[in-house]
Amino acid sequence: MASEKAAKILWKREAPFTQEEIAAMPEGQAWGWIRVHDRNLRDRKAQAKLPQICFTGFKVSEKEKLTQLANQIGLEVKEPVTKNLTILVIGDNAGPSKVAKAKAQDCTIFTKDDFMDYLRRIKKDE
Repeated sequence: MASEKAAKILWKREAPFTQEEIAAMPEGQAWGWIRVHDRNLRDRKAQAKLPQICFTGFKVSEKEKLTQLANQIGLEVKEPVTKNLTILVIGDNAGPSKVAKAKAQDCTIFTKDDFMDYLRRIKKDE
């Protein structure tokens, strides 16, 4: 049977168990679920802090390929220029407002070729 403390934590974390299931749950199982839940929460928070990148001025197919490459190295791809944006990669049809906003935020601005060089350097360092 889960302790009162474990039961309260499960309710607070909105665990997918009924009150009866929590009451019948062994202590070890309750704490195990709490540990896994907390680890997953930490991982999601860490994921949210990934460096952000935005691609602008590219054709859809090219943007999809660049997005896939960015995701493979752990960058979070954003559509708009956000306050946490780190890198803006500009294509031939890049909008001047996105570029100006990124410059105002001191983002690194790459062309596609610059971005590909950046990827090669990262892979070389691994």
